[in-house]
Amino acid sequence: MLDENEWCPAGSVYVDLQTGEFMLHPRLQRPNCYDASSVAEIEKGKLGSDDLDRLRKAVAKAVASGLRRKPCSIIISNGGPRQLVITLPGYSATTPEDLGCWSKEAGELHDELFGIFG
Repeated sequence: MLDENEWCPAGSVYVDLQTGEFMLHPRLQRPNCYDASSVAEIEKGKLGSDDLDRLRKAVAKAVASGLRRKPCSIIISNGGPRQLVITLPGYSATTPEDLGCWSKEAGELHDELFGIFG
């Protein structure tokens, strides 16, 4: 999830790591997020080779280390929940609900995604 805040639902992005093609569902801006008839326009595109390479490396590091860390730390955030879901051939994982339980690499992957799409 990208660009979360305490008022509007977060945006999200789906990326094909082989081709670099993506679908970005941006977060609606206030006050539009309160209007049930408002719909954010889905952006489709293809990542450039540099962004795709950085993203692939960040995903590989997150997969290798795992998305969860122990012990967890307490993080207080009023920005709403964040979640990463990685689905690869023979692998699927999601980050814990508590942001303080994310691995360092999962956080770095989120930061990379936010840097590209946020």
